[in-house]
Amino acid sequence: MDGYSNAVTLGYNLRQYVIVFGEGSSHARHDDLVTDFRTLAGRNILILRKSAPNLDDYRKYFREVSVDSFEIRGARFWRVKGEGFDYAAYRNGVLAGVRQKYYAVPAWLPQTACYMCDRYFPGEACRR
Repeated sequence: MDGYSNAVTLGYNLRQYVIVFGEGSSHARHDDLVTDFRTLAGRNILILRKSAPNLDDYRKYFREVSVDSFEIRGARFWRVKGEGFDYAAYRNGVLAGVRQKYYAVPAWLPQTACYMCDRYFPGEACRR
Protein backbone atom coordinates (compact mmCIF):
# COMPACT_ATOMS: atom_id res chain seq x y z
CA MET A 1 0.00 0.00 0.00
CA ASP A 2 1.04 3.62 -0.24
CA GLY A 3 0.38 4.42 3.42
CA TYR A 4 0.64 2.79 6.82
CA SER A 5 -3.04 2.81 7.88
CA ASN A 6 -4.05 1.39 4.51
CA ALA A 7 -1.37 -1.31 4.78
CA VAL A 8 -2.31 -2.43 8.28
CA THR A 9 -6.03 -2.42 7.45
CA LEU A 10 -5.44 -4.57 4.36
CA GLY A 11 -2.98 -6.77 6.25
CA TYR A 12 -5.50 -7.33 9.03
CA ASN A 13 -8.11 -8.46 6.52
CA LEU A 14 -5.63 -10.60 4.55
CA ARG A 15 -4.16 -12.01 7.77
CA GLN A 16 -0.64 -11.29 6.46
CA TYR A 17 1.81 -8.40 6.53
CA VAL A 18 1.50 -5.73 3.81
CA ILE A 19 4.45 -3.41 3.10
CA VAL A 20 4.34 0.37 2.71
CA PHE A 21 5.83 1.45 -0.63
CA GLY A 22 7.09 5.02 -0.74
CA GLU A 23 7.73 7.55 1.99
CA GLY A 24 4.37 7.35 3.70
CA SER A 25 4.06 9.20 7.01
CA SER A 26 5.87 8.97 10.32
CA HIS A 27 3.60 6.00 11.11
CA ALA A 28 5.01 4.16 8.09
CA ARG A 29 8.35 4.06 9.88
CA HIS A 30 7.08 0.96 11.70
CA ASP A 31 7.40 -0.74 8.31
CA ASP A 32 11.14 0.08 8.35
CA LEU A 33 11.50 -2.43 11.20
CA VAL A 34 9.85 -5.21 9.19
CA THR A 35 10.55 -4.67 5.48
CA ASP A 36 14.04 -4.96 4.01
CA PHE A 37 13.82 -3.50 0.52
CA ARG A 38 17.24 -4.93 -0.38
CA THR A 39 15.65 -8.39 -0.50
CA LEU A 40 13.08 -7.19 -3.04
CA ALA A 41 15.62 -6.16 -5.70
CA GLY A 42 14.55 -7.41 -9.12
CA ARG A 43 11.18 -8.65 -7.87
CA ASN A 44 7.71 -7.62 -8.92
CA ILE A 45 5.66 -5.54 -6.49
CA LEU A 46 1.93 -4.81 -6.54
CA ILE A 47 0.95 -1.52 -4.89
CA LEU A 48 -2.71 -1.03 -4.01
CA ARG A 49 -3.93 2.56 -3.81
CA LYS A 50 -7.16 4.37 -2.91
CA SER A 51 -6.41 7.22 -5.35
CA ALA A 52 -5.31 7.34 -8.98
CA PRO A 53 -1.51 7.12 -9.20
CA ASN A 54 0.93 9.25 -11.13
CA LEU A 55 2.92 6.55 -12.89
CA ASP A 56 5.98 8.80 -13.10
CA ASP A 57 6.23 8.37 -9.31
CA TYR A 58 6.80 4.63 -9.90
CA ARG A 59 8.65 4.37 -13.24
CA LYS A 60 11.99 5.32 -11.70
CA TYR A 61 11.80 2.31 -9.35
CA PHE A 62 10.77 -0.43 -11.78
CA ARG A 63 11.79 -1.77 -15.16
CA GLU A 64 8.13 -1.75 -16.21
CA VAL A 65 4.99 -0.21 -14.66
CA SER A 66 1.31 -0.64 -15.45
CA VAL A 67 -1.92 0.33 -13.71
CA ASP A 68 -5.51 -0.77 -13.64
CA SER A 69 -8.45 -0.17 -11.32
CA PHE A 70 -11.39 -2.07 -9.92
CA GLU A 71 -14.43 -1.34 -7.80
CA ILE A 72 -15.69 -3.01 -4.65
CA ARG A 73 -19.01 -1.93 -3.12
CA GLY A 74 -18.82 1.45 -4.84
CA ALA A 75 -15.22 2.17 -3.84
CA ARG A 76 -12.57 2.41 -6.57
CA PHE A 77 -9.03 1.10 -6.03
CA TRP A 78 -5.96 1.21 -8.27
CA ARG A 79 -3.30 -1.47 -8.72
CA VAL A 80 0.16 -0.33 -9.70
CA LYS A 81 2.08 -3.31 -11.02
CA GLY A 82 5.82 -2.77 -10.86
CA GLU A 83 8.06 -5.32 -12.57
CA GLY A 84 11.76 -5.56 -11.84
CA PHE A 85 12.19 -3.47 -8.67
CA ASP A 86 15.31 -1.26 -8.76
CA TYR A 87 16.45 -1.24 -5.14
CA ALA A 88 19.36 1.19 -5.77
CA ALA A 89 17.01 3.77 -7.29
CA TYR A 90 14.55 3.31 -4.41
CA ARG A 91 17.34 3.65 -1.84
CA ASN A 92 18.46 6.94 -3.39
CA GLY A 93 14.99 8.24 -4.26
CA VAL A 94 12.92 7.23 -1.22
CA LEU A 95 14.99 5.76 1.59
CA ALA A 96 17.56 8.58 1.56
CA GLY A 97 14.76 11.11 2.06
CA VAL A 98 13.15 9.00 4.80
CA ARG A 99 16.53 8.76 6.50
CA GLN A 100 17.01 12.53 6.46
CA LYS A 101 13.44 13.34 7.48
CA TYR A 102 12.84 10.75 10.20
CA TYR A 103 16.18 9.27 11.30
CA ALA A 104 18.72 12.10 11.23
CA VAL A 105 20.19 12.65 14.68
CA PRO A 106 21.14 16.24 15.59
CA ALA A 107 24.91 16.73 15.54
CA TRP A 108 24.98 17.51 19.28
CA LEU A 109 23.61 14.07 20.22
CA PRO A 110 25.79 10.97 20.25
CA GLN A 111 25.23 8.54 17.39
CA THR A 112 24.61 4.92 18.35
CA ALA A 113 23.22 2.05 16.33
CA CYS A 114 20.25 2.74 14.05
CA TYR A 115 18.50 -0.15 12.27
CA MET A 116 17.55 2.07 9.32
CA CYS A 117 20.99 3.58 8.77
CA ASP A 118 22.79 0.34 9.56
CA ARG A 119 20.66 -1.58 7.05
CA TYR A 120 20.58 0.83 4.10
CA PHE A 121 23.49 3.21 4.74
CA PRO A 122 26.19 1.16 6.49
CA GLY A 123 29.20 3.16 7.62
CA GLU A 124 27.36 6.47 7.29
CA ALA A 125 26.17 8.32 10.38
CA CYS A 126 22.55 9.51 10.52
CA ARG A 127 23.24 13.22 10.99
CA ARG A 128 21.43 16.44 10.23
